[in-house]
Amino acid sequence: MQVSISMLCVVLLVFSVQHFFFKGVYPNVSAVETTGNLKVFWDQSCTQSVITIDWGTIMWGQTKQIMVFIRNDGNQTLYLNLKTSNWNPSYAYDSLLFSFNRTKLLVSAEEVDKIILRLYVSLVTQNIHKFSFDIIFEGLDCFPGDVNKDGAVNSKDLIVFGNAFYSQLGDSNWNPNADINGDNIVNSKDAILLGKDLGKNWT
Repeated sequence: MQVSISMLCVVLLVFSVQHFFFKGVYPNVSAVETTGNLKVFWDQSCTQSVITIDWGTIMWGQTKQIMVFIRNDGNQTLYLNLKTSNWNPSYAYDSLLFSFNRTKLLVSAEEVDKIILRLYVSLVTQNIHKFSFDIIFEGLDCFPGDVNKDGAVNSKDLIVFGNAFYSQLGDSNWNPNADINGDNIVNSKDAILLGKDLGKNWT
């Protein structure tokens, strides 16, 4: 009997701590946008378009996975780049980690393939009652790190990126191509993404 009471106390304590700091669960729906000739669908037959993604309820420390299918409706190979925007509240960007999984990032013309979207709620999460953000599926004709858009990612891109480093939207040295993750500031997060593309040549 004493053991049962102790277990009940532990459960109640965990629930109380979670409710106090994290307010339970987080409802969330993301709007979906596409660029280029990419389209997003719920089914492999590409009959049900994805307009919004309902993540349901996600508790702290949990990762939610959702599977969708992408299709390249164009006649040339595209680079798949996913990024987010319009985070509300803005600081949720640092606590809610969005990622995706696909074995390759180049999407051939008329190709259909699945992609796994992941959303992880950090254990160190600020006081967030609800949140929202947009997911942008970009179909690019170059690598994201190709800042000067010449088809290759090399030292020339590093120079252009360096000139825009630590700039924000509206600054005189602002370069939207250097804002690789699309958060309206050029910083170390963009530098990491550029580094992943160094040495790549589109042709």
